[in-house]
Formats: sequence, structure tokens, C-alpha cells
Amino acid sequence: MGKAYKKINHAGLTLIEVLAALVILGIVFIGIMSVFPQMSAFNGKTESKLDTMNLARQEMSTFTKDDVLYTRGFPVETDALKLFIEDKLKIVFPTESISEEEPFDDDYLDYKLVKEGTNYHYQILKNPDIGSGFAAEISLYRVILSVRSESNTPVSKTYGYLEIKN
Repeated sequence: MGKAYKKINHAGLTLIEVLAALVILGIVFIGIMSVFPQMSAFNGKTESKLDTMNLARQEMSTFTKDDVLYTRGFPVETDALKLFIEDKLKIVFPTESISEEEPFDDDYLDYKLVKEGTNYHYQILKNPDIGSGFAAEISLYRVILSVRSESNTPVSKTYGYLEIKN
């Protein structure tokens, strides 16, 4: 007669399978954990960008609101516009060139304004975008305001119009 074989239950994991699973989980965990510092750095940059955008918008609104230069029918000359702008900005430094990346444009008046530790750079179009001519009631001059870092690189930029009534 033959021998009876006992069926043995081999269900379960060996030590090698457990170690391989732990190594794979460790690699995945390290990969996921390396994303978190990058996400927090990205969030910090985004928050800083939003702050400077809001600063630029606030500065632009104070520059372009209420006070309007009245020329009483005479064409606005660049000198009158310069005096109006310099009076409005209070602390102003005319600039020769913004930076090597953004060369000076002869169509714009360039001003640098340092206010509360923030470096603003104004560019005001010399000739009006809208309403040029003797019969026009209002002339609008394009204003580009960029907030710059300490190394003079643009952080944020906004646009607006300076209203001048004839």
C-alpha cells in the first residue's frame, strides 16, 4: 500500500517577499515625500507674486485716480506731462535705462519710485494712446508700472491709463 500524503498549507509570505514589499513601499514613500518641500516653495513664490501684484494694482490706482491734468484746450507738451507726473509721484528718479534685458524706449517717460522699501518703475507713454488731437476732450496716456526686486528684475507688472482733460 501507498503512503498517505498530508496536505500542508503553504499560504503566507516568506521573509524575502516581506523585505521586497518594504523596499518598494520605501521607494514610493521617499518619492512622495520629496514633492512636499517643492510644493511649499512653489506656494511661497505664488504668495509673494500675489502680494506684489496687489501692491502694483494699489499703486496704479493711487497714481491714476482723481488728480487730472487740465490743459484748457492747449496740447499737452512733454514738459507739462513730466512736471505733472513728478508732482504726482513726489519721490522720483528719472532713469536712463530699465535694465539690459529691457532697453530704454524713446516713446516712454521712465521713472523709478522707491516707496516703503519697494522699487516701482513707471513708464508713461509720451504721446496719448487715445484722444490725441486738438478737438479731443480727454487724452489717455498708457502707464506701465512694474514692481522690481532688489536685483532690479521685474516681479510684477500692471497697466493703466493717465487721464488728461483738454
